[in-house]
Amino acid sequence: MQTDLLCHIAVSSATYAIDKPYTYLIPASLEERAQPGMRVMVPFGTGNRRVEGLILDLFSGQRTKGLKAVLALLDEAPMLASESIRLALWMHERYYCTVYDAIKAMLPAGLYFALKDRYCISPGMDKAAAYAAAHRPAAQKVLDLIFANGGELEKGRLLEAFGTSDPGPALRELLEQGVLTLETSASR
Repeated sequence: MQTDLLCHIAVSSATYAIDKPYTYLIPASLEERAQPGMRVMVPFGTGNRRVEGLILDLFSGQRTKGLKAVLALLDEAPMLASESIRLALWMHERYYCTVYDAIKAMLPAGLYFALKDRYCISPGMDKAAAYAAAHRPAAQKVLDLIFANGGELEKGRLLEAFGTSDPGPALRELLEQGVLTLETSASR
């Protein structure tokens, strides 16, 4: 049987009630560079929201069904040594904090990323086909806004345009039908 490279990750979005090291798959493209102490971007929760995490350790194991993969490495080298990771795990047990909160206290200032989601018209998608796939009025409004902005629009501006209405169902519909793609970028 083939074994894969897996890791335990402290996830930034985990609240104290659900805080634990989560297991993720290291994709083959990242295996050579991934090391404990490096920050990563991972899908988290049922909505697979992209969040920051830190690799606590690496190990070989069997891939299980539903195991999520690390999306990207955010650092070129580890930000924390193994001693600091052990200290963070001890702090989690000793004090009322998440593992990631303990880690964050040890990381140098200026390392944190702001994630920005941007919705884009899928490559090769023309305007007529996009509108034909938009069955809800809200989906048509989303397309109006994105096409008026040159084929892409940041999520924040899209939410502002909808005001108190929720564009979530329309966005999911357009993403599932391949009309839109979601791009997440990280900036310091």
